[in-house]
Amino acid sequence: MKLFLFFLFFFITILSATVRLEKNFDYPKYAYSRNSQFEDRIKNLQYSCELSVQCTIYAKETAARKNCVLKCVSKKCYDKIYAFDPLEDGEIDQRYKSFKGCVATEN
Repeated sequence: MKLFLFFLFFFITILSATVRLEKNFDYPKYAYSRNSQFEDRIKNLQYSCELSVQCTIYAKETAARKNCVLKCVSKKCYDKIYAFDPLEDGEIDQRYKSFKGCVATEN
């Protein structure tokens, strides 16, 4: 019984620590509906930004490079959505759809 209570306490402690570690993002949300014409345009923007001198100094597949590309695509939208908490290595980007919606409203 004591062993069961120990594991139960351990599990609850780990679970509560995990919940506290999750990030709650509070950023402007922009609606984005997929449009093939806009998708092509944003992909071209991203591609040209990835090849730009300012972003090629960073290693591929790093958060620093992804942040650089996002800033290059739209500094205004980057500042609204990512500036307060830039992407980190290994982070899954949950804000990208909102970023694309922001870029779509710019043009």
